[in-house]
Amino acid sequence: MKAKTEVISLRLTPEEKRRLEYSAEKMGKSQSYILTTALNAYYKSVRKNLDGVIEE
Repeated sequence: MKAKTEVISLRLTPEEKRRLEYSAEKMGKSQSYILTTALNAYYKSVRKNLDGVIEE
C-alpha cells in the first residue's frame, strides 16, 4: 500500500457531514476510509462506463 501523503480540504453541508460521521461510526472505519472507498467505486464506474475499461 502506498503512503497517504496528500491532504485536501472538503466543504460539506451539515447533512453530508452528519452522514459521513454516521457511516464512519457505524462501520467502525475512519472518515477518510469511507470517502476513499466511495471515490474508488465511483472511479471504477466512470472508467467502465465512459472509457470502456473493466478493472478486476
